[in-house]
Amino acid sequence: MKILSWNVRGLGGLHWKRKRSGLRQEISKELTNGELDFLFLQEHHLKVAQTSNYGAILNGDWDVSWSKGYDPTENQGGVCVAVRGSWRNHVISKIEIVPGRALLIQIEK
Repeated sequence: MKILSWNVRGLGGLHWKRKRSGLRQEISKELTNGELDFLFLQEHHLKVAQTSNYGAILNGDWDVSWSKGYDPTENQGGVCVAVRGSWRNHVISKIEIVPGRALLIQIEK
């Protein structure tokens, strides 16, 4: 099992283009080589409408869950949990425990 967890500290802020480029550079090889099973992004600061831009990065066999930011503008917090490959078929529940802060993904294998 291979897991990548990253506190990106804001993909929707002023420098989001630079960070998006950095995100792609840092994890693209992990995403494309097929060895990564789980991807966790914390503090993405994306509004719901912006998550689709980043969802396109996760091409392939992924089950992706986004939690929007926790403040009224959705610009604070937010997490992304992505499950890939054979693990994807064993996701049995997804619960947002703390809005914008914590997602519980239950997997049974």
